Amino acid sequence: MKHFLLSIFFILCAGTVGGFAQDKDSLYLRASEAYGKADYDTAIASFEKIIEISEEPTSEMYYNLAGAFFKSGNIGKAVLNYERAYRLNPADSDTKFNLKLLSTRIEDKIAPSPSVVVGTYIDSVTHWFTLRTWVVLSILFFAVFAGLVLLYFLGDRRGHRLGGFYGAIFSLFFSVFCLVFAFKSNAFILDTSEAVLTAPVSTLKSSPDSSAKDVAVLHSGLKVRATQRVADFYEITLADGVVGWISVDALEFVNPGF
Repeated sequence: MKHFLLSIFFILCAGTVGGFAQDKDSLYLRASEAYGKADYDTAIASFEKIIEISEEPTSEMYYNLAGAFFKSGNIGKAVLNYERAYRLNPADSDTKFNLKLLSTRIEDKIAPSPSVVVGTYIDSVTHWFTLRTWVVLSILFFAVFAGLVLLYFLGDRRGHRLGGFYGAIFSLFFSVFCLVFAFKSNAFILDTSEAVLTAPVSTLKSSPDSSAKDVAVLHSGLKVRATQRVADFYEITLADGVVGWISVDALEFVNPGF
């Protein structure tokens, strides 16, 4: 009887998993058909449902959703979801291309400060590979380092020992280099401060008060960094270093877990 009940339990679990997979497949089919017919509202709703029922949404899911928003003319939501896809897979060239393309469609052209330019360059190196790749490379270089250290101590020729010595130095350098960028890649994935303005038009205020002085008028699609929340306002920093307060309804965070 006990084995029979366990069998029934596993069958039900398998049926549940199969049902989820079937639901996801049918949603993908509906989304694809709607996208092909330029029914972008239906495609968006289907892609959003896929993400909602997925325990760990993939970069492809956000990429598809971003494409549907882009086709519908919603630049802010398109940028937001391309950024989410980029966060999960920063090495994807298609996502990079689309983000660069969308940057030309954003109305606000804000020149970044020198510190932001340097940070952007470092980030570009960080995003050469995924976090997993950086970790694997670091381990591989360290393994080479260990082998060359053995060659240095056990080599029976002077040339072998010299090769082991200098090779070990370079291998250790690259192992540490990859490890540093692995930590930076992980920090990028876990960062909760990046956000995208999704409201068509927003007013940046000098303080967290609707009656405060206007600092700037901002538009959909602009990426900002939020530092703190007070009541119904977020304090944000623009790429040029300007700081102000904006309504919580005007933006969405790139990290959905914020």
